[in-house]
Amino acid sequence: MINRLSNLLLEILLSVFPSKSSEQKIDGGTGSLVSWLIKFGASAAVLAYIFTRLANHEGALSVLIKKLASLDMLKLSLLLSAGSVCMILNWGIEMFKWNKLISPRLGTYWPTSVKGVLTGTTFGVFTPNRTGEFIGRTLALGASQRITGVILSIVNGVAQTMATLTFGVVGFIYLLEVLSIDSIGFLAVRVLQMLLISLWITSLFLYFRLEYALRFFRRVSWLKRIRKHLKHAAGLNAVELNNLYLLSILRFATFMAQYFIVFSLLIDSPNWYDIAGLSMVTLFSSTILSFVPIPDVLIKEAVALSYFALFGYDLSLVATAVLAVWLINIALPAMIGAFILFTYRIFKPA
Repeated sequence: MINRLSNLLLEILLSVFPSKSSEQKIDGGTGSLVSWLIKFGASAAVLAYIFTRLANHEGALSVLIKKLASLDMLKLSLLLSAGSVCMILNWGIEMFKWNKLISPRLGTYWPTSVKGVLTGTTFGVFTPNRTGEFIGRTLALGASQRITGVILSIVNGVAQTMATLTFGVVGFIYLLEVLSIDSIGFLAVRVLQMLLISLWITSLFLYFRLEYALRFFRRVSWLKRIRKHLKHAAGLNAVELNNLYLLSILRFATFMAQYFIVFSLLIDSPNWYDIAGLSMVTLFSSTILSFVPIPDVLIKEAVALSYFALFGYDLSLVATAVLAVWLINIALPAMIGAFILFTYRIFKPA
């Protein structure tokens, strides 16, 4: 049964990302029609998702607009400039990471990496657990490169998840230190903190053994049809994985900087240690919850934001901060990616 399911998934993957030119499977007229349907469909879906989220967070959006309107021109300019710089750094780092992964292996150039990251964000916004991000990134590649692109995109995602776990562990250690010593005792807190550190070390160890896992998959019989694509990812060494991890750490830091900027707008005299720790665990929980099959996005957000309630923060203001960071980091790049998508020839020769 497992082999049957595995072969079925492999057939689906190979049909979506064929190793030969798509024109060999789809004639020009049909390919053009399907291509335009994908472009218009993805663009409509991302716009619908963004407007739906804004409608569901109408109160938070109203608070954000009022706060911005109350600022003088100088402070507003500085705030928007700082947010824009962080956004550029965030996505610039991600484009650099992606380029470092695919350029040596697929012979691509910078424009391919830039377009792939932005359109990946477009597809990731409206798909469950952001799975569409893999598809969006690989559409910028040639037909024969797309399966390799999916595998490398998964590696890139693992590196970013490791960075999120790193900050999440730091955030939870801080929360235990501040909240739990009086309630469960000094020794219990230290044991829990050591368990968190052990989890991080174990995960990091497994991450740096990723190349061995990929080499193992190359020997799995039912994966023989994509073996040549796995070899590119299996060739990643410890230095490359370390660079990916450090760049992912740096990218996560830009998220933290944006939270600091937004909270400085919304809250008078905030405790920055609390804001840092709570932002870390919120971002970590949001990432982990994205892998949990909970259909209601609002439930996931409520769980992630619940940490701030432990410190007595107004959750409406926290929701406003999260919405602002999402608009800067996800919604805006996703809309840019939707425009870039129209420059693609999706069914093209390798």
